[in-house]
Amino acid sequence: MKRMSVCFCLGWMAFMILLPFSAMAERMTVYEYTHNGYQATMLEKHWNSFDHTHCGYDAPEDFLRYAAEAMERIVQWGGGTEKLNGYREAGSDVVLSVQFVTTSGMSRVVSSSYGKEKQMAVIALKDGYLAYHLAPVIHELTHVVYQPVYSRTLREGLASYVQDELGEYGVVHNYGLNPHEICQNVIMPIASNQNLFRVVGSVNSGKTTAMEQRSAFYIASYSFMAYLIETYGIETSLEICSSMDEDVYAEQTGKTLAEIREDWMLDLKQYESDFSVETIREHTYALALRHGIPEGEAESFSEAACRMYGN
Repeated sequence: MKRMSVCFCLGWMAFMILLPFSAMAERMTVYEYTHNGYQATMLEKHWNSFDHTHCGYDAPEDFLRYAAEAMERIVQWGGGTEKLNGYREAGSDVVLSVQFVTTSGMSRVVSSSYGKEKQMAVIALKDGYLAYHLAPVIHELTHVVYQPVYSRTLREGLASYVQDELGEYGVVHNYGLNPHEICQNVIMPIASNQNLFRVVGSVNSGKTTAMEQRSAFYIASYSFMAYLIETYGIETSLEICSSMDEDVYAEQTGKTLAEIREDWMLDLKQYESDFSVETIREHTYALALRHGIPEGEAESFSEAACRMYGN
């Protein structure tokens, strides 16, 4: 009887010890999808943090499948990186693993590191964008795959370019509109935006802190990067992105940054048209409605998009 009591007590103690861990495991359900060595994960609590009615995915696995397949397409677009290629050659089952979390703030890469067998990253996506199938998934994944990019303008320009090249829907900051048209007809005429055209492409380009210039910064960066890629090709452009020395422009193209910047601004003149803030307002309003955003909120969404260009 005494032995039975001792066994019962030990069993009860073990149950009480394991109970919190069991409950924690239940609360920490992880969704995961792996495709050709690219892995996307998300905790159940993050998936449940937004309304799924208009998110574009029937289940978390559908979103993670899209993300994992997007990683592969991004790598293939630019030929991959030495690290990722090295992991694959070494036989790693997973070469890149990205955990997605939700945030009420701006979408961003929270962390990224290279382990012994794979690259790992955490990406935060704005829950409001996820809820309406407008999250810049490919933009943020491009930051993870192609790093480091020391110039802030080149970094954001590259991610924006790849988002539009490989994504199937327009997202912040140009929402599928031509960045050259926005630059020439909306951003350039505003006096407070002129400094953007003097620093774009520079390693020390910094970042605008004024929210009303945020989109102008991203679009000018996107337009410049698109010009680089369209003129000099993907490989040369990625070589420029990976350098801390602005002499890389002359080494790779035969022209200095100042000369390329001047060529870019001359090239923009061909996009001069009646494209205006009203064009952006109408486009983003229609886009919001297509993605299920209620009419009143769609109007606010559109107005906010216009303000962020410096208007």
